[in-house]
Amino acid sequence: DVSGNPGFEELVRRVREVVLSGHGHGEVAYEQVVEAIELQQRGASNPLFQVWFEMPDELDSMETAFASGVSQVGGNGAAKMVDVALFVAESETELSAAFQYNSNLFAAETMEAMAAHYLNLLEQVAAGTTLGVLDIPLDAGATDEAKAEAISVASETAEQFKFD
Repeated sequence: DVSGNPGFEELVRRVREVVLSGHGHGEVAYEQVVEAIELQQRGASNPLFQVWFEMPDELDSMETAFASGVSQVGGNGAAKMVDVALFVAESETELSAAFQYNSNLFAAETMEAMAAHYLNLLEQVAAGTTLGVLDIPLDAGATDEAKAEAISVASETAEQFKFD
């Protein structure tokens, strides 16, 4: 929930509350949730969410995620059920991240840009930005050509999904 354009720390607090409240319902099977809210599954797509974020406690499970096919979905695990999965692992000195994605939906260049935006977000948060999360520029440091290309692609995509 980004209503009110919260700062990063406030957003993390909100996400934490939602996740912790969800753990109280962990005994309910996923299939029961889908059935109870009467969602129609479309093909292999997940009917509840399309993005997965995982930050395993153990670096060994992160290495498994990296080894299962970082660039394209087709291996095992959560990323096979969603459009994009981001795995992040923390060591004593750094964070490591890996994206898995559906290559039928995203080009490699798109995912590389997403990774660059994510890195920029992390750099700005680490620097102590006081901006609301909706105001943090994701393309800081990008060339004017890269920004123009992103706008062009977004415009083409919006045109494809234009509703009458």
